[in-house]
Amino acid sequence: MTASDLGACTKPWEVHFTVTRLISEEFWAQGDLERDEFDERPSPMMDREASLALVQIDFLDSVCTDVYSCAARIHPALSQLMHGCVNNKERWGRSGQCQEEQEVAAKGVTRNL
Repeated sequence: MTASDLGACTKPWEVHFTVTRLISEEFWAQGDLERDEFDERPSPMMDREASLALVQIDFLDSVCTDVYSCAARIHPALSQLMHGCVNNKERWGRSGQCQEEQEVAAKGVTRNL
C-alpha cells in the first residue's frame, strides 16, 4: 500500500467521509458474501454491523498515520497530509456513533467487533 492509495484519508472531512462510505459499501458487500455464502464472520472492516467510526479510527491509527508520518520525515511539506489524517481521526472520534460505541465498550459489552 502506498501513500497515494491512502490519499482520501488526508482530504477535508467531506471528501474523506464520502470516499469512506463508497469504499465501505464495497467492503461490506464482500463481508456479506463471506457471511452468507461461506458462513464466515467477516473482519470488522468488512462487517456492516461493526462501528464504521471505530473501524476508521483503527485504520487511520494503524496504517495511515504511519505512512504519512514517514512521508513527513522525508519532506516537511508532507506533514500537511499527516495533519489531514489526524483531523479526520479526531472527527470520527467526535461522531455520535463512536461515542456510543466507546460507552458500550466501557461497560464491558461488545457489539460484533
